[in-house]
Amino acid sequence: MLNAIDNTGEIKSLLDIGLVRSAFLKTHVKAKKFEGVPSKVNIKATFEKFVREGTCHNLNKGRSGRLRTVRTQENIDVVPRSARRNGLGLSRSSFNRIVKMDIKFHPYVLMQRHQLREGDPQQRLAFCNRFVNTAGQNPDFLDQLIVSNEAIFSSNAEINSRNVIKYAAKGDGHPPDHYVEFSQGADQVMVWVGLARTGVVLGPHFIERKLDSRENT
Repeated sequence: MLNAIDNTGEIKSLLDIGLVRSAFLKTHVKAKKFEGVPSKVNIKATFEKFVREGTCHNLNKGRSGRLRTVRTQENIDVVPRSARRNGLGLSRSSFNRIVKMDIKFHPYVLMQRHQLREGDPQQRLAFCNRFVNTAGQNPDFLDQLIVSNEAIFSSNAEINSRNVIKYAAKGDGHPPDHYVEFSQGADQVMVWVGLARTGVVLGPHFIERKLDSRENT
């Protein structure tokens, strides 16, 4: 039996926990549901909350949990000036919330691109013109064309571009300083695979020497 004090100071018996739980049990038995019957502790806590606050609703909804104080203005201001998250002493989740919700930066992965030497742009343009002219003069040219690609494996230091991320303002394109250039030099093995229009796969071929521009095209 639970008691409460009314506004006159008189103690009144308001609730018999055993009777309430028995009523729950009868309802669940009729519905053939034997789970979810509140315990006596839960019934007592709910009743005391109603007497104390006048409602059984959660008055702390939206305010419950640990107060987050990491996203201070000081941390928000310092994040764009820092090169590394670890240097700030912030957790991954706090850093991500500041980047995405406060300063609205976008994560850009490091991109690899061919290192262009003097004369490379002219050679590429000449190849494109030769390709267009050959396709126009020979109707069977595209049927005889082999599309190929290669991957280079190097014995020297390489960068895992998926793990090297730079945050920058979204909408301005990839940061111009967030590229790494690589050249087809020594200590490398090229794996080449070609695909004919008929569906025949050529290769893979392993090439351990450096190819000149004529062999590569």
